Amino acid sequence: MPQETPINEVERFYRQGLFHSLYLLERPLLLGQLRILNSLDRIEDKAEMLHKWGKIDKEELNQEAINILKESKIIIYSNTSVYSNLLPSFIPPSVGEIIKKAKAIKILIANPTKENEPNETTTLDQVRIVLQILSGRRDFTKKLPLDKTPYISFVFVRSPTKHGLPYRDRIKDKDIKYIDTQTDWVKETLGLKVIDVDIAELDVLDERIPIKYAPANLTKAITALYALTLRGYTLDEEGRFRDKDQSSSPVLIGALVNTIIEEQRPQAAATALFGYKPIDIAITLVHLANELKQKLIQDKSLETHIEQFYRAVIRESLELEDKELAQKLQIIAMQSLNIIFWIQNNVPGADKLKVTLAKDTMLTSDKGESYLDISEFHLIVASTGKEFTPGFYWRGSEGAKKLGEPNIRTDFVYDQLRFAARKDNVVMYIMDHGFIAVPAALVEITGKAENQISTIHDTSFTNDLLPGSLQLTSTGVGHLQAMPSKATQLSLIPTLDIKQVTEGEGIQFNILYDSKGNILEILAQYLIPGTWTLALPGYVDSMVNLGGLRFNDFSIGLDEETAKRFNPRFDSKHEIKPNPVSPYLAVYTSEKPFLIKQLDDALPIQWIKGPAQEIFGEKLSLLNLYQRLTPENKDALVANLIKSLPAIEEVAKPVVEVATVEAIKERINQINDLHNKALLVEAAMKFYAWGGNANKIVLELSKDIEVRISCSV
Repeated sequence: MPQETPINEVERFYRQGLFHSLYLLERPLLLGQLRILNSLDRIEDKAEMLHKWGKIDKEELNQEAINILKESKIIIYSNTSVYSNLLPSFIPPSVGEIIKKAKAIKILIANPTKENEPNETTTLDQVRIVLQILSGRRDFTKKLPLDKTPYISFVFVRSPTKHGLPYRDRIKDKDIKYIDTQTDWVKETLGLKVIDVDIAELDVLDERIPIKYAPANLTKAITALYALTLRGYTLDEEGRFRDKDQSSSPVLIGALVNTIIEEQRPQAAATALFGYKPIDIAITLVHLANELKQKLIQDKSLETHIEQFYRAVIRESLELEDKELAQKLQIIAMQSLNIIFWIQNNVPGADKLKVTLAKDTMLTSDKGESYLDISEFHLIVASTGKEFTPGFYWRGSEGAKKLGEPNIRTDFVYDQLRFAARKDNVVMYIMDHGFIAVPAALVEITGKAENQISTIHDTSFTNDLLPGSLQLTSTGVGHLQAMPSKATQLSLIPTLDIKQVTEGEGIQFNILYDSKGNILEILAQYLIPGTWTLALPGYVDSMVNLGGLRFNDFSIGLDEETAKRFNPRFDSKHEIKPNPVSPYLAVYTSEKPFLIKQLDDALPIQWIKGPAQEIFGEKLSLLNLYQRLTPENKDALVANLIKSLPAIEEVAKPVVEVATVEAIKERINQINDLHNKALLVEAAMKFYAWGGNANKIVLELSKDIEVRISCSV
């Protein structure tokens, strides 16, 4: 039988699609050089000749590239064609040594799909090849022990599923070959940390182009990883972040506390927190909040940075896809701020309060979960499940739905996509009642009947604006300052709310309607910290948040005669039906608030002053006042407020201007023009590591690049 013609070593490499080694050349090979190469049968001889002709030892590494590598915080080996795009950058002398010594976090993003390069390439192969050339070994045929730690910190690999289904099942008609991620082999063979990108959470693989990573989401994953590792965290074998010093324990919060307090970088801490898996964010936040509370007790000056952290958490929460988790995190952050406020204002036992996820120690009510741990606090104030009864009561939170559909203005939205996606995530404000024990003298008269008094209330606004909108948050259309009487069938019990603003700014509206829903009067008072204000009997009471508003209040049930001293038009026999459309809404733009008239027949606003501080006692807060109340001085307080009414005069000049709807719509158009305008960004100077100048290529490509910007509204 005729013998099969043997193939030489070069032919074998060619047929199998293998690489032996890689070289950089001064210029394309000349015809004579090609002839010389073709005349050589041994692969080693060809390699020696290419090395002789190569540029590797003839020029120094580009100095700008050296500086960038030394100063970088993150070095990313991007997913791309490994041999033709990635590896040539590592051939010059000292590249690997510079990267090895660099203090940057080094991330290799493994190719999710097979490139047009060697057959059967796996993630393990990609990592090995990169490590090999960085360590100065350019013969890819020899798998030698590798010094991996200095060159690669983390490996990003494709998650094999999307919502539990293999990608190949979703794209059966596409000729896409996914690379075997070999996560376990990468961990065990090379000892590297691997992040299996969970696309069910991050959606890193682009739905439209399933062969590529989605740049925006991949960027988020990288920056979150950087923030966490910078704070001293590492990945355990399950891919969960642990403290380097205690890798066997749950995620610790020492590094985050340090970021907030010592480094004074609360936003960075919040960003790091949201780098955790969703299941861990709430747990970590609870532990962190309780630790921060203890730090604050030791040093009251830390309040500013801790508050900034919680505000950053609230902002980050709005961007989550999970509505329930988003609202939970906002409430936890706001309750943490409440605890701080109560501690700073000497509320008895406030230092005993904590936040928690454990239902057995949590204050709950028919309104849901408060996330307040009262296991120690209950000895000071018992909890109650019923409003208007002595005890700590969770009054709940309110979202955008509280405004009522007619009062959510889509024409004030400048980012329709964000508004639609995040509106339901918003917690506008939360309400805690009875957090101060009812004074002994008031226990018998605490309730909602005539001449009775409520418990103490705290209302704190969590968000100022609806997402993607100029519209400010508020308590909605408001509620009538009167309660149905259980004693008689025909009357309403008028109520008087006494309030004091403790933080932020806002507007107190008192709107008087007749029995047909017609507006008779609109009173408004501009609120700043320390301001006292009243919700008058028979009026509809509404609070508008102009930024960070918090107020305390309690309510007193009046008899009809006393109510008429505040509101001569009050009639306990007439049921009031407020218009479901608020006459005025508030927006914020051009760095100040405006009011928008919603009802054509809405009366002009009468701006008034509030009660003077002297009525309540010099330098006395509402929290202090409530703790000193007795039935006698309660009645005296009401009498003094009646006497002071003539002094609550009208303010001559409107405090908050009224703008037209057309003016706000014009402003929306201006914002949209800015958001949608494509800006040409001149490319920065780019250099390949071996000194090749790619400026022309980059600048040519930049002509087709659009960079979209966001702007302050």
